[in-house]
Amino acid sequence: MTNNRQFITAKALVDLPLTLYGCGPLSLELVENILESLHNYNLPIPLIKLVDKSGPNVNTYQIKTLLESNGYMSEPLICKELPFARHQENLLITAASDPVVRHTLYLESKQKSYNIPNYFHQTSYISPSATLFEGVILFRNTYIGANSIIKSNCFINNEASIAHDSVLMESSVICPRVNISGKSTVGQSCFIATGAILDNNSVLGDRSKVSALSFYTKRGGKTDHIYMGNPAKGIPTLNKKDQS
Repeated sequence: MTNNRQFITAKALVDLPLTLYGCGPLSLELVENILESLHNYNLPIPLIKLVDKSGPNVNTYQIKTLLESNGYMSEPLICKELPFARHQENLLITAASDPVVRHTLYLESKQKSYNIPNYFHQTSYISPSATLFEGVILFRNTYIGANSIIKSNCFINNEASIAHDSVLMESSVICPRVNISGKSTVGQSCFIATGAILDNNSVLGDRSKVSALSFYTKRGGKTDHIYMGNPAKGIPTLNKKDQS
């Protein structure tokens, strides 16, 4: 847990092996962001391992090509199963964009003794009074407001804004230009699509989704629902686990 921006500078990624777990489309964006930060600090690329349960795929190939074009001399190790960390200084970043998958991979990584660092792009803003737990990823121009709490393994994409006194529970994914207004709560493993807005004091239930450009106003959102429209209305998703 940290509210200290220095905790997550690119310097923390240099001296230890870095594993990216879950090599979907987000993983390429993540590597691009990390490389940009390393170049800005004039730092070398760390030893990188790519882990995806499907094995080598188009994304791992593109990451390998991107690393080579940036002067990475070693062959990145690509494997299907996540081994136990040899020691707790091994760093791992969850690169999956599906929030339920993110949470599963995160729990496995903790079980296998990995250290889960934060990654914040240098253009992100974090209020000094905000609290961020481990494994949080912030891309370009993100805003984390006063007294907000971002729980472990959340991913917040470009130009998204989390206003004051809001809470994001574990493994939620916030897409570009989302605006979460003050005193809102987003449940575990939620997905909020591009350009959606959550009104003040909104509550979104666990594993629920808000569609792109929707305006969400619920004060007691249900779990395992997808919400769409203006104002957003919800229907159960296929993985719905309760009828509340």
